[in-house]
Amino acid sequence: MKGRVPRSFENCTLLEILDLGNNHMEDIFPSMWGALRELQVLILKSNKFHGAVRLLSPSNYNFPKLHIIDLSYNSFSGDLPQQYFQDWSAMKKKQKTAEYMQSEISIIQEYDNVVHYSWVGNYSYSMNIINKGVKTEYTKIIDVFVVIDLSSNMFGGIIPESITDLSGLQLLNLSNNELSGAIPLSMGSLTRLESLDLSSNKLSGKMPQELVKLNFSGF
Repeated sequence: MKGRVPRSFENCTLLEILDLGNNHMEDIFPSMWGALRELQVLILKSNKFHGAVRLLSPSNYNFPKLHIIDLSYNSFSGDLPQQYFQDWSAMKKKQKTAEYMQSEISIIQEYDNVVHYSWVGNYSYSMNIINKGVKTEYTKIIDVFVVIDLSSNMFGGIIPESITDLSGLQLLNLSNNELSGAIPLSMGSLTRLESLDLSSNKLSGKMPQELVKLNFSGF
C-alpha cells in the first residue's frame, strides 16, 4: 500500500488489530483512530509517516484499549505524546490472566441458493518486534502484552514523567531519536518492564538502578 491512510478505517468500529507496517504510506499520525474503542494493536512501522503525534480530542480520541503500538522506522517528530501516555488506560493494568488474541473466521459460499460454510476456525494474531537489533517473532499475541516502540524516528525533547503511569509496560523502545535530558528516576517504578532501549539519543545522567538490572536494557 502507498499514499495516504484510507479515512474509511474510521468506520471500522469493531477493529481490534490494525497492521499497516512495511508499506509506503505517507501521511501524518491518524489521531482520529483513537475513536476506535476496540482497537488494541496499532502497527505503522516502516512507512513514511511524519509530523507530530498529537491528541485531537481528550475525550474521544485516546485509544482506550490500545496495549501495543509500533511506530518505528518513520519520520515522526516533535515531543513524545505525553497526553497519550496519560490516557492509554489499557497499558496501566496489571492483569493476572492472559489469553491469546484471536478471531473466529468463517468462509461462506453461496450457490444453488444454499449457503455453505467451507471453513470455520480461529485465526491467531502474530507480530515481529526488533529490540537492540534482535528480531523476535511472536507467533501468537497475548492480550496482556504491553509494548511501545517509537524507535528510529525524530522525536525530541525529554522523556515525560507520564510514561511511568503505564504500569503494565513490558517493552519500551525509544532508541534512535533526538531525545535529551535526564531519564526520569520514576521509570524505576515500571516493575513489569522486561526490555528497554533508550540508545542513540542525547540523554544525560544515570540509568535508574532498577532499570540497570534488566536483561535487555540499552542506554
